[in-house]
Amino acid sequence: MKTLRRLPREPLSALAVIVLTSTLAQASNDSLHLPEPTFPKVIKLQSEGHIANALIMLENQFKKSSDEPPLEALVLHATLLSELGRTQEAENLLVDLINRKIWMRTFARRLLVQSLVSRGKPNIAETVLTELISSDSIRHLDLVIETADSYQLIGNTKQAIRLYNKVLAHQNRGILADKARLKLATALELSGDTVLALSILRETKLKHWLGETFRQAQHEELRLVSRFRHSLDPFSEKQYLMLVQRLRNASKFDLALAVIEEWRTAYISSNQLARRSKPTLL
Repeated sequence: MKTLRRLPREPLSALAVIVLTSTLAQASNDSLHLPEPTFPKVIKLQSEGHIANALIMLENQFKKSSDEPPLEALVLHATLLSELGRTQEAENLLVDLINRKIWMRTFARRLLVQSLVSRGKPNIAETVLTELISSDSIRHLDLVIETADSYQLIGNTKQAIRLYNKVLAHQNRGILADKARLKLATALELSGDTVLALSILRETKLKHWLGETFRQAQHEELRLVSRFRHSLDPFSEKQYLMLVQRLRNASKFDLALAVIEEWRTAYISSNQLARRSKPTLL
């Protein structure tokens, strides 16, 4: 766990928020449904800002029993130490928890990634994320997007683009793919490559999973075309037909009509479109 021990000495803010409302009892790598907290008095003190008193109360409860503290208590202990600026002790507790509780590793690592990216430390978050992805390349793609977002926020567009592409390499279609493509297009625009950004938006429209993704991609596409005076090539008639049918099935009738009009403009003498009246298509 050398990677985790190199983490910065800063409060684990994301962890604190989760512990305020959750306990880790009976969780598993595949089912992290958390029941209500079992240390309400400690958590009440914490929520009121009495961190030192909350820590004393929790540690006193530890002394009353010779049994190993429950998992919630261990994570809460680390959180309180972190909030008091005793981050080295907090990290040591969390790393020890990861080492001793095998099923907790995924949960704890995800918390670490979320905490790090929320504080603008995506480069360090990525070292932890790499360990998660090595065990399951698909399950943690949401964190890859969050890490890419963090890179983007600190101005490292190149790394953001790399990670958005990484998501798409693992998931070509789906909600996360929709999100990654839209964010990738934005990052490419910021990097100055508006031509490639338009290409990604075109691909987003063709491969959209949600109707609203198509709407967002179309909006961004029109904005870029207007701003940078780019031209757009029409889709093939087969692609237009596919888009109309998919948007119709998603009850996005306004978008489907717009695609029909675009199709009609691009293929004025289209026999295929002529054979398919609006009532048939919609």
